[in-house]
Amino acid sequence: MAMAWVAVFVVMGVLAGAGVSRAVVYGLYPTTVPFMVVGLAWAAIMAARANWRSCGTGLAVAVVGAVGAFAGPAGAWAVAGLGLFIVFVGNAAATAWAQRRTGAR
Repeated sequence: MAMAWVAVFVVMGVLAGAGVSRAVVYGLYPTTVPFMVVGLAWAAIMAARANWRSCGTGLAVAVVGAVGAFAGPAGAWAVAGLGLFIVFVGNAAATAWAQRRTGAR
């Protein structure tokens, strides 16, 4: 997981050095690509462990990143904020539902 995070921001530095638009390097890229890369890595790790709820959370985070890529540099931040809020509130609701159903307190 650490390598996934490091690789994302190394590529960001390379893009900035290569002269890519500031709107992409500092607006679109940091709000979309980390969610896609790390979300997919997390989903793969959790799928290997057969932890399907966490795998679904990782996939949902990756989808938020992909949707944000289509929203443009400014809209990507709004998509990331709202999307992650929905993902994590949904995850909390699923956990609460499972605990309520099994009687765990």
